[in-house]
Order: sequence, then C-alpha cells, then structure tokens
Amino acid sequence: HRLKSVMAVVLTFIVVLSYFPCMRNSSSNGDIGSSSRGNTIIVNASGGEDYTKIQWAINNASEGDTVLVMPGTYREKVVVNKSINLTGAGSESTIIDAGKSGTPLHIYSDWANVSGFTVRNSSKNSAGIYISGEHNRVANNNCSFNKYGISVYYNNSIINNTCIGNSIGINLFRTKNNYFSGNIIEHSDRAGIYLAESHSNVFSENICRYNNNSGIKIDGSHFSRNNTFIRNTCNSNGLNGIDFWYTVNDTLENNTCSNNGYSGILLSEVNNAILKNNTASDNRYGIRI
Repeated sequence: HRLKSVMAVVLTFIVVLSYFPCMRNSSSNGDIGSSSRGNTIIVNASGGEDYTKIQWAINNASEGDTVLVMPGTYREKVVVNKSINLTGAGSESTIIDAGKSGTPLHIYSDWANVSGFTVRNSSKNSAGIYISGEHNRVANNNCSFNKYGISVYYNNSIINNTCIGNSIGINLFRTKNNYFSGNIIEHSDRAGIYLAESHSNVFSENICRYNNNSGIKIDGSHFSRNNTFIRNTCNSNGLNGIDFWYTVNDTLENNTCSNNGYSGILLSEVNNAILKNNTASDNRYGIRI
C-alpha cells in the first residue's frame, strides 16, 4: 500500500509538470515564448529576465497573465491588446518614453490593469496613456510632458495617477461612464481635466492645481450631461477652478475651489445643475452663474 501511495504522488507530480508549459523564456529577444494563463512574465531592459522589451512580453502573454516590468527606461510605444496585468516597479523608476513619435501606452483591450509607470513624451497630438477599450483600471502612473496625459473612452477607472506638464491632464471627448478618483493634475497648459460632449462620468477627490487655464472644464454644447463631481479640489488655477459651459443635469457637491484667477465655480448656460456644500474662497468671484 505504501508503494502504491508513493507511485500515485509521483504520477500526479509528472502530470502537473506536463500540464503547465514553461513560464520563462531564457532568451531576452523578441522570439515567441510560451506562457500559461495566470503566469508572471518579467521584463528587464538590462537583460537577465524573460524579455528586454515590454511589447515583446505582451505579444507573448496570454489572457490573465501578469507582465512585470523592472526599473528602467523603455524607449518604445506599448500596445496592450489583451486582458492582462501590466505592472511597473513604480512610477519613479519605470519609464515608457515614446520619444515624441507617437503614443507611449495604448490600451485597446478590455479588462486590463495597468499601474506603476511614468509615461512621457508623446507626439504633439497624442496622449501619454490612450484608453480605447472598456473596463480597464489605470492606477498609480505618472503621465508627464504629453499632449494629453490620459485620454479615455467608455467604462474605465482612472485612479491615483499624476499628470504634470501636459497640454491637458485628463481628456474626455464623447465618452461616458468613467470613474476618476484621487488623480493629481498640475501645470497643464490648458485645463487640468477637460470634458467635451461627455456624460455620466464621476469625478471624486481629484486635485487640479497650478493649471494655466481652468482646473476642471466642460464644454458640452448640451451633449455633456449627468456628470458628477464630489470632493474635488481645484485651487490656484490661472482662470477658474471649475468651469462649465452648455451642460445639463450636473452635480457639484463638497468641492473646494480657492485662489483661482477668476471664479471658483463658473456656470454659463447650464441647465438643472445641483450645487451643494461647495467652498469657493479667495477667488475674484466665488460662484458665478
């Protein structure tokens, strides 16, 4: 009986080994490697891991895998086209740089998670992170020195990112049902957060400060509607803290807009807005309707 038990364990171990293909590829080039669902693939620009390029790792990943990127500067344009976890070692040390020749990071898959990168130097008409898929989570990234820090379409979560020195920090055009929380947007040439013809988005606890124009700006032509802004801070912007034009059914609650160049909150040709418990101090106008 003991011999049979030992043989059963050995056979089970052999079956398990034969079922899972090798996770790691010893080469660090763009050759096809094998990976199974739920594996971790490691990228290191200096070599010594599975791949030296982020895109090579993504190309050879399977749905549900994690692509873990070690510190370094990766001079490439990365496209996420699978439901994977793309995880950098931290935005202070893990950099995707497009060299001003395109979009550093384009997510057009659904259900991907991307975190831990600095994404910089897009071309003059591109975003640092461009999200055209749905149900993606983009968190804890730094998006600096791009035309748009982050551009986003439908049903995504944008959390705890920092956007510095872009033309627009976060850009929404004809989009809906996104959630933005804990993002910091500074030193944008235009607006910190800009919405055009977008609806049913929620903005909570974002900080928009030191932007040349307005902290948050909506220009809707009445197509922008049903957007909600709760506990955002829009201080020390060149023009307005929050600036709404031609919108319908928006809610502004518990926002703080102080020390802006013109108005704390400006509503122009806005219908059915709800303003509740907002603070607008030390502006030329507090709340101007």
